Amino acid sequence: KDYNNEVLKTESVEYGVTPSFGTNPTRDATAEYTYTFKGWTPNLETVTKDAIYTATYTETKNTYTIKFIVNGQVAQQETLAYGTAISYKQTTPTKAPTSEYTYTFSGWALTENGEVVDSLGTVSGDITLYAIFTATQIPVSSSSSSTPSSSSSSTKPSSSSKVESSSSSNAPSSSSSNEIISSENSSYSKEESSISSAISSSSTQNNSSSAPISSNSARPTTRPTSGGCGANFGSTLSIISLLLVVGSIVFITKKKRN
Repeated sequence: KDYNNEVLKTESVEYGVTPSFGTNPTRDATAEYTYTFKGWTPNLETVTKDAIYTATYTETKNTYTIKFIVNGQVAQQETLAYGTAISYKQTTPTKAPTSEYTYTFSGWALTENGEVVDSLGTVSGDITLYAIFTATQIPVSSSSSSTPSSSSSSTKPSSSSKVESSSSSNAPSSSSSNEIISSENSSYSKEESSISSAISSSSTQNNSSSAPISSNSARPTTRPTSGGCGANFGSTLSIISLLLVVGSIVFITKKKRN
């Protein structure tokens, strides 16, 4: 009979003859083991009485291939016995970013774009695991487009050139103003000199006219009263004339200054 008590064969054998089963029996393998026929128990002997023999097998634990695929390439492959815990022994998988996305490792799936498994578990057969990544879109920054214009160096030279142009254009005007002021000051100096000359001239005339009066007053005269009045009248006219000259000169000077 077999390991599970299933009767494999029944036969009558003459006394003293050693029974023979023929072709060795087989046992179906399981996910965990493969079986190889080992023999009979008890061992076959010459017949002396009725006997029951049971097939025995040697069991061998099965092994399986475990693959880890990262970015289309085999990152790890090993053969493990049934029931062994599965683990990835390399560094955490990475995926290069693109111009639009960055990628973060999420876990392992049983298909290329499948759902991430909760646990890798233990070996129960050949397994291929695929690295799954979560894509994150890179935010578009407006500073990259505005920075060149705001930091443009062409603006500063333009502003500087305007300042220089303005300064250069103002310089002649300032110089001209200084020249005009100098010219006016020169005119005022001339006018003041003219006034001083006029006053000096009038003083000279008064002195010259008062001298004869002074000399006449020293001499005896037959008309002292009328002579004195004439001298006073002439002196008064000279003073009035002087005041008119000075007033006209002052008026002209103020007009020019305005």
